[in-house]
Amino acid sequence: MIKIQLTKEGKEKLQVELQDLKESQRQTAVDRLQKARSMGDLSENGFYKSARYELKDIDRKIRQLLHLVQEGQVIQKPMSNETVQIGHTVVLKRLG
Repeated sequence: MIKIQLTKEGKEKLQVELQDLKESQRQTAVDRLQKARSMGDLSENGFYKSARYELKDIDRKIRQLLHLVQEGQVIQKPMSNETVQIGHTVVLKRLG
């Protein structure tokens, strides 16, 4: 099984994004879905289909981020600069 390795900063960013999706974006999508549902015939209601797709997409992102946060292992930044490792910042320069 592949281990998910994250820097401390990377895990914190994922947690912030997850919190935003759960607390703000998902509720907005649910409100849009309810409003679209109240418009009537669902079979030909483009607003309803769009809102339903948006909610499914947000729920998928939440599941994905939750998995990364729960299964991810925080690693220490490498002390050696001899090889590129997770946690290093690499700058590429074009020669010539």
